[in-house]
Amino acid sequence: LDALFYASENFRTVAIIYKSVYSKKETQREVNPYYLFYKDGIWYMRAYCHLRKEVRTFALDRIVSARVLNRHFAPVNTDPVAELSGAFGPVVGGKPVKVVLRFDAEITPFIVRKKWHESQKVRELKNNGIEVSFKINGLEDIGTWVYRWLPHVEVVSPKKLKERMHADLKEALKKYKK
Repeated sequence: LDALFYASENFRTVAIIYKSVYSKKETQREVNPYYLFYKDGIWYMRAYCHLRKEVRTFALDRIVSARVLNRHFAPVNTDPVAELSGAFGPVVGGKPVKVVLRFDAEITPFIVRKKWHESQKVRELKNNGIEVSFKINGLEDIGTWVYRWLPHVEVVSPKKLKERMHADLKEALKKYKK
């Protein structure tokens, strides 16, 4: 954490070995760390990844090793507050997308008791349920949150999220066949 914070404050490139949670493979990369942030109990780093040629989010607990290099990078004008406010979770990347969800009446009090995202809009439905919409950057993190409310939630849009939920639920049902 100290080394990565130092590198981000001093515009120094860092060589890391990163073990992705998805592929479980270790990859060697060089990154230009822009800033660090703490979300849901985990430290993250937003950095330009020279391997993938794009800005990415790295979970610090997935970094196997980090070495600050004697090489500087040009500062990039990033606004962490603006960038993080568009995300639903720690994954910041992704194009802005509108997500619309419908919640059954019995779960409504749990949903409306707090603001889950700064873009959140709530509309009451005739059946005493609610429709909630968000404008978020990417769909990667919202799925986990939606699963939390099953079976009292329906994805209205986008179609891509609805299809992903359908495929995941179909696959999960195979584990519960009698």
